[in-house]
Amino acid sequence: VICQPGDKCENGEVILVGGDGDYEGRVEVCIDGVWGTICHDLWYQKDARVICQPGDKCENGEVILVGGDGDYEGRVEVCIDGVWGTICHDLWDQKDARVVCRQLGLPDKYVVPFRDAYFGKGVIPIVMDDVACIGTENNLTECSFDQNSVDCTHSHDVGVACLEAAMCNNGEMRLQNGTNTSGRVEVCVDGVWGTVCDAFWSTNDAKVVCDALGHPSTYVIPYYGAFYGQGTGPVFLELVQCAGNERNLTECPHTKEVICSHSQDAGVDCLSQRQCEEEGSIRLVNGSGAHEGRLEVCLHGVWGTVSDDGFDDYNARTICNILGFRSIGQALPNAYFGRGVGPIHLDTVFCYGGEQSILNCFHSLDATEDFHSEDVGIQCFIGGECDHGDVRLVGGSDSSEGSVEVCLEGIWGNVNDRSWNGIAAKVVCRQLGYSDKAVFAYSRAYFGSGSGPIAMSNLRCDGDEKNLTECSYFSFPFFESHFFDAGVKCFNDTVEENCTLGALRLVGGNETDNITLAGRVEACINGQWGTLCGDILFDGVGDSICGILGHSSQGAVSLHSANTEYGAGTGPIWLRRITCVGQESSIFDCYANPETASCDHSLDYAVICKMKECEHGDVRLIDGDSEFEGRVEVCEGGLWGTLCDDGWDHNSAVVVCRQLGYDTHYAQPFHFNKFSGASIPVSVDYIYCEGKEATWTECVYSTFFTFFCDHTDDAGVRCFNGSNGDCTNGDVRVLNGSASYEGRVEVCVNGEWSTVCGDSWGYNEAYVVCNQTGYGNTSVALPYRDSYFGQGVGDIHVLGTACDGNEENLLQCFHTATQQNCDHTSDVGVRCIFGDECNVTGEVRLAGAASSSEGRVEICINGVWGSVASFRWTTKETNVVCGQLGYSNIYSEPLLNSPFGAGEGVVQITYADCDGTENNLLECTYRLYERLYTHEDDVGVRCFESVSNASCILGDIRLVDNNIIGSATEGRVEVCLTTGWGTISDFAWRNEDARVACYQLGFAGIGSDAFSASTLYPTNDVPVHITNVRCRGDEVVIFTCPYSAANLLVTHDNDVGVQCIPRDNCTEGDIRLVGGDSEMDGYVEVCYRSAWGTINGRFALPFESNVVCRQLGFSDQTSLVYTRGFTSGPLTDSPIALTFIICFGIESNILDCSISYNSNVEAIFGHDNDMGVSCYPAEVPTSTSAVISPSVSSTVSSILSTTSTVVSTSTPAVSTSTPTVSKSTPA
Repeated sequence: VICQPGDKCENGEVILVGGDGDYEGRVEVCIDGVWGTICHDLWYQKDARVICQPGDKCENGEVILVGGDGDYEGRVEVCIDGVWGTICHDLWDQKDARVVCRQLGLPDKYVVPFRDAYFGKGVIPIVMDDVACIGTENNLTECSFDQNSVDCTHSHDVGVACLEAAMCNNGEMRLQNGTNTSGRVEVCVDGVWGTVCDAFWSTNDAKVVCDALGHPSTYVIPYYGAFYGQGTGPVFLELVQCAGNERNLTECPHTKEVICSHSQDAGVDCLSQRQCEEEGSIRLVNGSGAHEGRLEVCLHGVWGTVSDDGFDDYNARTICNILGFRSIGQALPNAYFGRGVGPIHLDTVFCYGGEQSILNCFHSLDATEDFHSEDVGIQCFIGGECDHGDVRLVGGSDSSEGSVEVCLEGIWGNVNDRSWNGIAAKVVCRQLGYSDKAVFAYSRAYFGSGSGPIAMSNLRCDGDEKNLTECSYFSFPFFESHFFDAGVKCFNDTVEENCTLGALRLVGGNETDNITLAGRVEACINGQWGTLCGDILFDGVGDSICGILGHSSQGAVSLHSANTEYGAGTGPIWLRRITCVGQESSIFDCYANPETASCDHSLDYAVICKMKECEHGDVRLIDGDSEFEGRVEVCEGGLWGTLCDDGWDHNSAVVVCRQLGYDTHYAQPFHFNKFSGASIPVSVDYIYCEGKEATWTECVYSTFFTFFCDHTDDAGVRCFNGSNGDCTNGDVRVLNGSASYEGRVEVCVNGEWSTVCGDSWGYNEAYVVCNQTGYGNTSVALPYRDSYFGQGVGDIHVLGTACDGNEENLLQCFHTATQQNCDHTSDVGVRCIFGDECNVTGEVRLAGAASSSEGRVEICINGVWGSVASFRWTTKETNVVCGQLGYSNIYSEPLLNSPFGAGEGVVQITYADCDGTENNLLECTYRLYERLYTHEDDVGVRCFESVSNASCILGDIRLVDNNIIGSATEGRVEVCLTTGWGTISDFAWRNEDARVACYQLGFAGIGSDAFSASTLYPTNDVPVHITNVRCRGDEVVIFTCPYSAANLLVTHDNDVGVQCIPRDNCTEGDIRLVGGDSEMDGYVEVCYRSAWGTINGRFALPFESNVVCRQLGFSDQTSLVYTRGFTSGPLTDSPIALTFIICFGIESNILDCSISYNSNVEAIFGHDNDMGVSCYPAEVPTSTSAVISPSVSSTVSSILSTTSTVVSTSTPAVSTSTPTVSKSTPA
């Protein structure tokens, strides 16, 4: 039909319908002669203005004040496009209010902007938002603003008050809505009172307020979130960051670009006494008992909260321990026990676990960016709920299922599903009185997430445990989630008519000799047969199923039964995603998921098994020339297979021979398929035996990676049957020596004497032979190779021998028996020495040279002379040797790679590390002989007399050509050798080296600059003496550093120079604090190597600051450590003394800590990480240390101060005239 309305309307005509008057209502419009409504998409004031078209228009930009007590104040209404409207309070401030007052002809010097409909809500449109005036405009429409105010309501209408006179004096402060000493903070700016935003509001800010008002400021509490009610008028200050010593808040760093509302008005309470006594003490507030609640800590006598940033269960356990509860608890973030009030004292807390106070944990005192909505809570678990080891199931439909909870230390907790499987689930069900024949193991909080502690994770059970606590596990793990709670479904072991609980069967396959080898797999649960889902076809599952059914557990084929003659099953599907190793005794021991809703019978599991051929663990020898030898075949999973030769050695061969009933003194292993012809699979890919096992299955072996092996790697063995010749297997003799204690080594194998190949022949092997031949009381057993005692004849049976030295028989050592790559030129020998060659252990001598001042270094140990063989041999070691021999101990020349010929006999030492001050080589760090070294690595030395020549004393250094710049502290460095003065040429000359040179010259041992002198101080008048100097920086003279003698290729192009600084009048180890605002805080300077210097504190912790404060006589339990990375420019003229420091916190002097200097670190960081501390008086009852962030504003003021304090110690300074340094010197 076609409808014809009776009363047509004019196209474009509009009416208002449903309102209380003709001025409001639903808009209806006439389109094509039909009335209709308008959809609200994009409907704004501009559209409404077209509809309204008021009769009395206003002038654009005109403003009026409405709702005030006079014409000087009220809600601001402005005319935009001929329509009166209100203004949204976003960005509304004094500059905007000043423009309104000026436009109205009212005073504009003292103006108060109001927000949040202070003068009542308007009923007309909101026509302005985001007004941003400069303050000099004459009309509000000249300011920047937005007419789109869709996010505003009339509750945000702005107002203004235009005052004749100032309300207050600039900078003046007052407390409102509290007591005389507490309340909302208001500050006077431009003669008007306004509030302060609580962003970054801190104790230092509150202290400034209390000081300015004449109230106590020792113990102050900052308050947040309009604790004392919301103010009116402007919010003047935001991001206030006071140091604490300013006269009023306006002197503190802050921003006037305020975006805060009065809901964030800051407050303060100026306390006359401490809220709490002991610094660092803690309490739990607002919980159900003393064991739980919001965590609060006492700092500066005031209770404050702790931020939840980074606060985890590990920290919670530490807190519980400090409070006297068990170290078991959990952290509850996001103000779980309600929001606190007052300061937030700590942020980013990290505890190691043994701290006695929260302040001993790593933490930051800068919590200015935190809010009380982040207050952390703690719940400590107090125990006594249950008996240790009990288990229960929670959240299931009945008592036989649920999430597993276990009682540890009297506390119920969940079990994490990491490593959770059917074996562990069987232990739980058995413990609860259910059957262990079938279980369902659930993961991922199948029965719902727990809420208490997590008691166990990484649970590993054997399956025969009576109690879950008998398994291995991690107790109360730190970083686990209840999302991974483990669960279980148990079953009763009842006799059912249809089947037995846990039984398996194969359905649909054919029988052979009454044995079914293939079919669809079904399992019995609660008397009902059901299938298994094969969503993952893993061969290990088929192997396990076949093994459980009595067939071979090797070589099974897994497939989907629906695609075979076995057909799809019916009834329930019990398990899915089954993963087995292949050796399980029950299908329920495998990893499996009982959630089978996503499976259907098209995926039913089927297997094809193999008949068992043998009993697991059997062994046999195949294809040998006799019953004593052959390819080794083992029975694995009921099938015969070969054994890969990975790990196959004499010990493994001995075990196989023992299992077969043969002699175990010696067995000859073979590799690389010596007895070829196998057609069966490789069953074992790796084996390791100690040689004492009764069967090969007692060894460590693997069957998982047989695909890496083929029959070219099949292992073989030749066994022996005791003594059947001239000797007994394992006997040893030495031949062709000058006496019975030395000669070529021969060993009896299969009744015949055979030589030994020299591969890996060393001292341990020689000692076993000496002991076996009756010379066990020898001091040293010397090994010989390369047929030193002549070549033998016959077979070479023992190769690659490797002994520990404790064996009773040479054949007990690790060895092979294959004669590849060996002949009699490699026959080994031995000499058993009785230790009568020398008398004094540690005595040294030089050998192999015509001059007594040079030669191969040999040392006496246990009455035997031997050489020193090392890849690391520097002047520090040779200085010790030469000094021990009466030569100069400050200059010598190290020589490597047997420069005086290879030694004979024993290599006594294979590594030496000296600092150059020792009196004997054995006082250095050293290692005795290692197999890696031979006499080809013997070291030598060239020593020099400690005499003077005409121009200088050996070892002296001097600065030359310093007259060029007129400074005695700078110049080219020259050193004195026996031939006179010469330069140091070193392209890598560093500040560490310069420190030592300056210290030897009598200047300070820090603050030195190393540079190339070849351009500024060129010379050809003297030779180049040494190069490659490598000092640590704490040596006393340059020749105690490693260096190399210069050869003819070294030129003057890299001659080195130094710039030194004078020594300070200080005692080594003294410390002082500089730049602080009291004697108890500042940056640390230490007297080190005769000068004051700073310490790089980039990795400093409370342990270091505690040592500093203790040494200064302050409390060593409460200290703050910080660095100055937030500042710029030098703090002091003092150089950097140390770039690394680690203390235990118990040292009496800072130099007792582990310290070092690195020029690269200084170059990268400079003074940016100078270490500073704040200490507390020793009499204040304190208990901890803290770490403070570099951004803490209170340290800014301390940088501006020059107060310093010095404490003297008894540590003696290093003498400037002493050429050596003792072991006890702190340097």
